[in-house]
Amino acid sequence: MTRFDKTVKLKNAQPDTDWLTIAVQCGYYDYQHLVRDYKDFTGLTPTSYFQLDVKAPESVFGLHEESTLHSR
Repeated sequence: MTRFDKTVKLKNAQPDTDWLTIAVQCGYYDYQHLVRDYKDFTGLTPTSYFQLDVKAPESVFGLHEESTLHSR
């Protein structure tokens, strides 16, 4: 879970960073390992998760500190 949280924070801080780079920087063996964690924790791929997260009211109104969908 810590590794997953790190990916969320890194993607929020560096939205233009590609998923493979984030996976490696956060200690995943490869991109597919990252995808498996996202699907296990959120039911979504990393890209789908962040597309929904960006539309969340907390993000739109600047109240977004951490991922709002994290509890899924």
